[in-house]
Amino acid sequence: IQAQATYHRFLREAGRDPDRVPRPLTRDVVIAETEARARELAERHLMVNYRDEYGKDWQHPLIGQAGVAADRLEAVLFLHPLLSQDPRLRRPQMPNLIGVLWETTVSLADLILSGLLDRYPRVKLLVAHGGGFLPYQIGRLDQGYQVWPAVRSALDSPPSACLRRLWFDSVVWTRQSLQLLLDLVGPERVAPGSDYPFDLSVWPPIGEGARGAETLLGRAP
Repeated sequence: IQAQATYHRFLREAGRDPDRVPRPLTRDVVIAETEARARELAERHLMVNYRDEYGKDWQHPLIGQAGVAADRLEAVLFLHPLLSQDPRLRRPQMPNLIGVLWETTVSLADLILSGLLDRYPRVKLLVAHGGGFLPYQIGRLDQGYQVWPAVRSALDSPPSACLRRLWFDSVVWTRQSLQLLLDLVGPERVAPGSDYPFDLSVWPPIGEGARGAETLLGRAP
């Protein structure tokens, strides 16, 4: 089940008529609707698309308010950005080949630098596409954290420490890339992935990551 960032789309997926929701859309209303939707999901899992048709992003205040409910429920959120709309990606399949990874990188960097992980520490976030390009360049964010007070201001710890609090799927396509991810965050933070049913996917899921799946779902011994 995919929940879009806009409140109206969120309500429609929950079978609610946006025109009949009480106005104004207060913080309490948003949180109540989020909790009602989350409780309907099997084991409280939710898939979140970083961008919507209105060009909003993770910093949209409704996402932050939804985080209050997700934190209370200790929900598992699957961060899965979709195709990039960057007009420079004009070669065949570039929006999929690298655009999806770019959107994943931007959304994950924005999430880390926003301080939301510290604000909602009980949310379990699973990131698609092995975290995009960010794990490979997390050292750059750490260096910026050391150099620029504006980067440090919203964070309780360096970006690399934030990265190790997340989970990642194993869809990175080469053993070398997967090994880098495992070395960076640990096998308990990598779960099997497939990207199914998208056309660039593998099924059944890539086998690496059983330990990560267990810790994500709270089933590890």
